Amino acid sequence: MKKGLAIVLSLLLILSYGLTPLGASAASSSSVKTVYSPKYLVHYGGVKYAKKKLTYPKSVKVKLSNGKYAYRSVKWSKVSFDKKYIGKKQKIKGDVYGTSKNAYWYVKVKNYPAKVLAPNVMTVGKNQPANLPTRLSTIFEGGQRYSYPLKWSKVSTASFGTKNLTYSTVGRNLEIYGAAKLKVSDVVQSMQKYYLVSYGKKIRATGKILYEAKGMKSYLVITDKKTGESTKMYLKLDKKGHYYVTSQELAPGDYTVYILSGSKKTKSVTITIKKPITEPTDEQKRELLQKLLLVINVSNPLLSDIEFPEVDGVSFTVDSDNSAVSSSGKVTRGATDQTVNFAIKATFGGVTESKSFSNILVPRKDLSDEELIDFTLQNFTIANPLKTNITLPTAEGISFSLISSNEAVVSSNGIVKRGMEDKQVDLTLRATKGSLTKTKSFPNILVPKVDNATDSLLQDYLDKLDIKSPVTKNIVLPALPGATVSITSTKPSVISDTGIVTRGMTDQTVSIVVSVTKDGITKSRDFWNLTVPKQDATTDELLDLYLSGLTISSPLTTNLSLTPPAGVNLSISASDPNILSNTGILTPPDVDKTISVTVNVSKDGITKSRTFTNILVPLSLSAELDAALNAINLNLLNLTGNVNLPSSSKGIAVQWTSNNPDVISNDGVVKGALNLQNFTLKASVTKGGITKTKTFAGTVAANLGLSFKNDIAKIKSSVGTLNVGYNLNLPTSLNGSAVTWTSSAPSLLSSTGAILNDSSSTPFTLTATSGGTSETLNLAIQRPNGGLLGGLLDLLGDVLKPVLNGLTGNQDTVTLPEKYGGIGLLGIGERKITGWSSSHPDLVTIQGNNLTLKRDDYDHVVVLYANFEGFSNPVPIIIKVSKR
Repeated sequence: MKKGLAIVLSLLLILSYGLTPLGASAASSSSVKTVYSPKYLVHYGGVKYAKKKLTYPKSVKVKLSNGKYAYRSVKWSKVSFDKKYIGKKQKIKGDVYGTSKNAYWYVKVKNYPAKVLAPNVMTVGKNQPANLPTRLSTIFEGGQRYSYPLKWSKVSTASFGTKNLTYSTVGRNLEIYGAAKLKVSDVVQSMQKYYLVSYGKKIRATGKILYEAKGMKSYLVITDKKTGESTKMYLKLDKKGHYYVTSQELAPGDYTVYILSGSKKTKSVTITIKKPITEPTDEQKRELLQKLLLVINVSNPLLSDIEFPEVDGVSFTVDSDNSAVSSSGKVTRGATDQTVNFAIKATFGGVTESKSFSNILVPRKDLSDEELIDFTLQNFTIANPLKTNITLPTAEGISFSLISSNEAVVSSNGIVKRGMEDKQVDLTLRATKGSLTKTKSFPNILVPKVDNATDSLLQDYLDKLDIKSPVTKNIVLPALPGATVSITSTKPSVISDTGIVTRGMTDQTVSIVVSVTKDGITKSRDFWNLTVPKQDATTDELLDLYLSGLTISSPLTTNLSLTPPAGVNLSISASDPNILSNTGILTPPDVDKTISVTVNVSKDGITKSRTFTNILVPLSLSAELDAALNAINLNLLNLTGNVNLPSSSKGIAVQWTSNNPDVISNDGVVKGALNLQNFTLKASVTKGGITKTKTFAGTVAANLGLSFKNDIAKIKSSVGTLNVGYNLNLPTSLNGSAVTWTSSAPSLLSSTGAILNDSSSTPFTLTATSGGTSETLNLAIQRPNGGLLGGLLDLLGDVLKPVLNGLTGNQDTVTLPEKYGGIGLLGIGERKITGWSSSHPDLVTIQGNNLTLKRDDYDHVVVLYANFEGFSNPVPIIIKVSKR
C-alpha cells in the first residue's frame, strides 16, 4: 500500500512540474518538443507618439516531450523601427528559458510619424477669429508627409496679450499633444509712404496695416490746410495687410496726410501739390520702363510676392500661365510645387514695355522653416561661368546672404564685377531664420574677363558717378572720350535730359537714368527718388511766400502754433486777446465768437503781415456740454406710455440711465405698475474727455387695468370653474370705472348675476370689462341636492347680506356665517357652512369663520368659497373689496 501511494505522489509531482508556467526547475532540450510562435503583430503609431507602446510577449507556449503544454519566459531581440523595415515582416528571435530551442515572433511596423511640425499660430486683432490651423503636419519615418485634424483648447480674443493654447490630434494608435501661443495685438501701422503721381496732381499712399480689431476700418485722410476740408479714402487691405490707394486730382496747395485705423493714426505729414509738370516724350518713357524692368527682383525658386518699384505714373501687371502668380505679382503657394512662366509689363503714359521669366519654381506651402530653407538651397543655382549679377532668393522671415571669397569680383549682395582677366571665386549662399542657419556652397565659379575693354570702361565710368540728394545745381556728367552720355528723367521740367535743374517754389522728387554708349555697347545706372529742394528766395520773397502758404483753420479749437522759417521772427495779435493770446493760447468763450487774427513776420528789418478774418472760436467744452443738457426738456410726470428720449442734443450724443429699470428702462420703455412709481432719468453727455449730467425726476401712473387683470387672474388660479349655486352679487364699478358683465349663456345667467335656469350644468363664460380691459371666467350652474327644503336659497341670501355690506363698506373684520336655512327658533331645516377660503389671501385672510381685510389703494374683485351643505361643489360668492 505504501508503494502504491509513493507512485501516485510521484505522478502528481511530474504533472505539476510539467505545468509550471515559468519552468521552476531546469529542463533539458529533450524535455521541450515544440516552441510555438506568439501571435503575429502589426504595430501602428511608432514609438514616441503611439498611444499603446509596442510590448514584447513575456513568455511563449511550449509542448513538452510528455505531451503536456507549458509556458516559458523568453528574451527577445529588438524590433526595428528603422525606415528600411517599415511595412516589412520582421522575424524576431527569442531565447526560451530552460531550452536550447528558439522562439520566433513575426512583427510588422507600419509607417509612423517620426517628427511633428509645430502649427504656425498667427497674431490676430482684438475680437477677430483666432484662425487656428486646422491640421497638424507630420513627417513619417518613411519620409512621407501626412496631416491630422487638430482640436484646440478654447481661446478668447476679446483682450490684448499672449494666450496659451493646447492642441491635440488622434490617429490609429496615435495621440499627439502640444502647446502654442496666440498673440492678440493692437492694430499696427507700418511702411506708410506717400507719393505724388499723375504729374504731381494726385497723392498715392502705400503701406501695411496688421491686426485690425473686428469692425475696424482704416482710411487715408487728406486735409486741405487752407480750407480745413478733409477727405477720407477707405483702405482695402490684401491678405498680408498691404494697401495701395490714390486720391483724386487735387488743387495746388498744402495738404496734411495721415493714416487712420479706428482711433489710432499715424504721424501726419504735409504734402504740397504744385502746378502740373511737363510730360516726358514717349521715347523717354520707353527708356525709363526698360530700366525699371531690369531692377525687378524675381528669384528662382519664387517664395514671396514680386515687389515693383514705386515711380510716379508707372504701373505694373503680370501675364502668367499659372494662378500661382497673379496679375498683381502676388505669389500663392499651393499643395504641390508649381512651374510658372510669366511676363511683367510696365506702362507709363500709354507706353508699355515687358520682360519675360521662364520656368520659375513656386514651392508648395506646407513646408516648415527648415524644409523651406532646404528646398530653396536645393533649387538655387549660380551660372558657371558667371557673367551677370546674382539675384538672391527672398522668403518672408528668412534672411539670405552671399559669402564670397573675393568681394572685388562678386560682392555679398550678388553684384558681379568682370575685369580684364578671368577670375575664380568660391561662393556660399547662407539662409538664416532665428537660430536656424544652413548653407550651400558653389566652389570654383569662373567669372570671365569682359568681352572687350569697352564694357569694363563703361561700367567703371558709371560706378564712379556721384549723384546724391539734395540736387541744388545742374548735373554735369564727366566726358568720356568716344562715348555718348544721356539722362532720362521722370520729370524733365525739374531735371532735364541735359541735366539742367529747375527749382520751383516747392520740393520735388525725381528719378533719373544715366546711360553711356560706346562702340555699340550701352550701359546704364539708376538714381531713384532724388530730392530737388525749392528755390532760394530774398527776404522779401521769403516772408511773402511764408504768409501766402499760411492757413488758420476755422473753427479754431486748439492753441495756434505757427512755425516760421529759420531766422524769421513771428508774432500774433487777435481782435480779442482774452480768447487768443499773443502766444497763441486759446481760451474758448462761453458762446460762439468770431475773431480776426493778424500774423506778423520780420527779418533783416523787413516786416510783413497777414490778417485772417471771420475765424470762428466755438464755445468752451464745458459750456457746450451745459448747452446740450439745457436744450433737453422733458415732462415725465404721470406717464402712461413710453417716452421718446433724445439720443443727441446740439450734435452731442446723450446717454440715459434709469434708477428704476423695473419701472422705466434706459431707453424710455415704461413698464406697467399697480401703484404710482417714482423714478429718475440721468442724461450724460461726453466730449473731449469731459462728462456732464442732468437728472430728470418723473412718475409712472398706476395702471388700474392691470389691477383688474390681476384680480381676475387670481380668481382663475384659485379654482378652474366657478360652480354657481346662488345669484351672484356682481360689482358694477371698480376704481372709478364702470364694470359690465356679459354671459355667454344669457338664458342661464343674466348680466346682473341672477340664475335664470338651474336645469342645465353646461359650462359657459362670464366676461367682465373695465377701463378697456376684458377678462373672462369659466362658470357652471350647480343645483342643490334634492333634500334641500324650499326657500332655503332665499334664506341663503339673507345670511350673506351682512357679510357683503361689510366688505364693500369700511369694516376690516367680518364674521362669516356657519349655517343657513333654519326655520323658527328650533332651526328646522338648517344647513351647515364650512371651509371658507378666498381667491385673494393677500387681501382677505380667513381663520375659521373670522375674516380680516387688508385694504390697499384700489378696489378689488374677490371670490369667497365655502362648502354649503346641500351643494356638491364649493359655492362661489363674488364680492367687491373697497379701497381704504
